[in-house]
Amino acid sequence: MGVLVKSPSVLILSDWFSPAFRAGGPIRSVLNLVELIHERSGVSVLSSCFDLGARTQHLEVPVNRWCCYRDRARVFYGNSRGRLLEVPSVLRTKPPSAVYLNSMFSFPGTLWPLWLARKLPESTRVVLAPRGMLKPSALGRKAWKKRPLLALLRWSGLMRRVVFHATSPEELQEIEWAFPGAKAVMIPNVPLRPLEVLPERPVTGGVLRLCCVGRVHPIKNVHLAIESLAGLSGPCELTIAGPEEDLGYAERCRKLAAGLPAGVTVRFAGALQEAEIRELLIRSDAMILPTQGENFGHAIFESLGVGTPVIISDRTIWRELQQQQAGWDLPLEESGAFAGAVGELAAMDVEARQRLRVGSLELAQGFMRKNRFLEEYLELFFGDGAGVGARLGGG
Repeated sequence: MGVLVKSPSVLILSDWFSPAFRAGGPIRSVLNLVELIHERSGVSVLSSCFDLGARTQHLEVPVNRWCCYRDRARVFYGNSRGRLLEVPSVLRTKPPSAVYLNSMFSFPGTLWPLWLARKLPESTRVVLAPRGMLKPSALGRKAWKKRPLLALLRWSGLMRRVVFHATSPEELQEIEWAFPGAKAVMIPNVPLRPLEVLPERPVTGGVLRLCCVGRVHPIKNVHLAIESLAGLSGPCELTIAGPEEDLGYAERCRKLAAGLPAGVTVRFAGALQEAEIRELLIRSDAMILPTQGENFGHAIFESLGVGTPVIISDRTIWRELQQQQAGWDLPLEESGAFAGAVGELAAMDVEARQRLRVGSLELAQGFMRKNRFLEEYLELFFGDGAGVGARLGGG
């Protein structure tokens, strides 16, 4: 069964889409956007029929044909060849009002569509969301491939008609560094809506319950989360929820966990579904993520959105958490900072932990209230440029 394509319409290209879940934040960003705009726009999503890291087993979806996703969007789940062939087909048959690219270096999801976009009508807006891939920490990995590609994109002229979508002031700066004079607009990611009231939390029996939600990968600094527990004298449980993307690094983390004091345990839960993540966050005293950098940090926001404070690095948009009684944002260069925060949390009484829960939920709710997500995204994709233009750089 198909979905009637409304006008205006946006074609979203993303390497993963629900029911895929292992890629975490990038999937959540697109899902939340679809939920936001589907009543005001036709939405088509062209994606892969595989989950992150699963190149041999298809998702349980129709492959290489369009289908309906919850009456919200038309979705094409393609294999490698199917995706490459469908992009020119859909652009040629009925060019959408906007094309939204959710990657910087994906060939089927960004580079191939950018090349084809040369022949699109001028009325079709091409929007590119780098999704944190222009961060120094991200560019430092496989720099031998990424930096020459950036130079080629600058030289080719393919970026001239692109409007970059940044989700933070830091990402605006990263875009300007990579593509001087580029058009760029800043609109925060659409997060999962926070709860209205604090949920009930199971009694812990004196055990400090922590979780770390994210890929088991060096860029997330999972090892620092584990090391921060080494000085604890009381019982503690840390659950690490995320795919083991780097197996060598995952083994390193397991060895660190095995050397922790008696009473301190670490559970590697693997990649979890959205509902399982939310339940884990609700029953945790804090979420710890010493990340090297996040474009938005959906896991961080979702933790705050259920009233669970966070212990994170100062390399995200979520800052001044201690002043807001929502957790800690700490410098990675400061040895022992994360262990100190964990120790401080462990020593808190019930009333102090409750203040952190209240502050966390209020921070998430305030973020939702102050942003006009629907209006800003509709202007980004379909506006005449007047509203967007005030925030664009270059020309």
